[in-house]
Amino acid sequence: MGDLVCTLYGRNTRSEKTEEYFAGKEIVFVSISIDNQKESWKKMIEEKEMRGVQLFADDPNDPFIKAYDVQGIPRFILLDRKGKIIDPNITRPSDEDLIPLIEANL
Repeated sequence: MGDLVCTLYGRNTRSEKTEEYFAGKEIVFVSISIDNQKESWKKMIEEKEMRGVQLFADDPNDPFIKAYDVQGIPRFILLDRKGKIIDPNITRPSDEDLIPLIEANL
């Protein structure tokens, strides 16, 4: 795993530009869907050719959801490789301000 993990909650929030900018660097982009429509989620990932690590959590008591106090989606969190929160509410991946924030923490 890379030095940073951008954990992204929500659908259709992934910015290809941001992922491409950090290609080959020590960073992992993770999306976690928190709903109960697993088949729809799988279809969306395939249709949108979503990259990065795609995870599904249909349990509101999921340890990650509890540990990081996720109360709504989308939710964007910047973590270091050990899971320490760098920023609990980063901007959307499509926001140009995200790139300098990530770079400052690499």
